[in-house]
Amino acid sequence: MATILLIDDEENYVNLLTVLLRARNHAVIAVLDSREALLRFEDIHQSVDLVILDLNMPHLSGRKVYEGLRKINPDIVVVFNSGDEMESVMAELPEIAGLHYLRKPFPIDELHETIDTALRVSVS
Repeated sequence: MATILLIDDEENYVNLLTVLLRARNHAVIAVLDSREALLRFEDIHQSVDLVILDLNMPHLSGRKVYEGLRKINPDIVVVFNSGDEMESVMAELPEIAGLHYLRKPFPIDELHETIDTALRVSVS
């Protein structure tokens, strides 16, 4: 069981992921605006175990949000997600090669497996 900050501007997608994650007993804090997400994270970062971050959002790019999250907590575990191919994501965020990534749409099992792996890696 983990506390997950879900940052994505697609409300229907956020609602669906919230249901799926809560079904696995995760606490979910959903934020639809990238700027608000950074403000929220600043207040709650000590209780967040993992962030699921969309790379393509209005206002602040996923890269800018990621950089802001890391300034607040350099050890935060982030699972990036996007509808883009990995190659275009790598062009924007080359360091993602060593991080966790889900390409939308993804199977539910892949979501849970990626989260479990990311949380396990963060503990070791």
